[in-house]
Amino acid sequence: MPNDETFISEDMITGTFYSLEGAARFLDVSIRTVEKHVYETKKLAGVVWNGRLIFEASELARFKATPRPPGNPTRQSRRTAKPSA
Repeated sequence: MPNDETFISEDMITGTFYSLEGAARFLDVSIRTVEKHVYETKKLAGVVWNGRLIFEASELARFKATPRPPGNPTRQSRRTAKPSA
């Protein structure tokens, strides 16, 4: 299980990183859901840089590829779902 936060310095930044808001857009979930998976379920690892929580693109891709349990649709699937009659 990944750590919820790691502190890094500027010289350690390589690759693509996303802000909290960017991570939520990447995963198609709310900011609160991203925070929940970092601090509560600990299924998503972020790093603190300049006092802000950021996420490596590879970590977001790993998390996104993880199967979601039934009953937790993404925002996109809720938007495209047809209303029941």
